[in-house]
Amino acid sequence: PVEVRKEGALGRVYVPAYKIDADNYVYYKKGAYEVGSEAIINIAAAAQKHVDQAISLTLFMTDQATTRDLNKAYIQAF
Repeated sequence: PVEVRKEGALGRVYVPAYKIDADNYVYYKKGAYEVGSEAIINIAAAAQKHVDQAISLTLFMTDQATTRDLNKAYIQAF
């Protein structure tokens, strides 16, 4: 996978994703929108035990998400 970055007015720079190759690409194939908020919250909850301060995370939801989906994610995270 290659990330395309815009560099000022000069054009684009193509940057290969860090440490992703043909052998491990299958693990990174899904993006944040496909993984879902439940998995992201579970990972943050598991990591929180080992963090002295606080953890901040971003939940990615599609435009199809409802207020019910947001409320479920909020309750799960709390």
